[in-house]
Amino acid sequence: MRKILVLVVLSFILASGLALPVQAAPSVENYQEVINSVPSLGSSVRSLPQYITPQKMGDYIIAFDGTYGELEIHGNVDPQSARVTFLVIQPVSATIDTSVAGSVADCLSYKYGRATTVIPGEAYIWSKGNFQFQYAVTSGIITGNY
Repeated sequence: MRKILVLVVLSFILASGLALPVQAAPSVENYQEVINSVPSLGSSVRSLPQYITPQKMGDYIIAFDGTYGELEIHGNVDPQSARVTFLVIQPVSATIDTSVAGSVADCLSYKYGRATTVIPGEAYIWSKGNFQFQYAVTSGIITGNY
């Protein structure tokens, strides 16, 4: 009886047209803030923005995580050199606004230089030696290894 009552209530809610909350796509401003304030891939970690939480082993930062607006940030740090060896910036939800791609790519180019490969509508790729970095337009994910 209880299961039937729950099903009736759920069907009433769905029929009433109540919308479930939808996560917004990350804005250009969110991307710009994160790209400009998070330590660059391959650079030393000297400080972290307030929205980033360092993970430490003793006195050494070995990783960091955080969220800014609709973006999640994850990074790994080499404890000996204090350099960022892995970085990913990704949307919290699957909702992507591909119209911001050009602005995001411009911001990344300002920080990392000109992309070595551009696949229109798909990806911007930076590659030089051990440095591998990519912005996937269709998923909104920025990822790199050093």
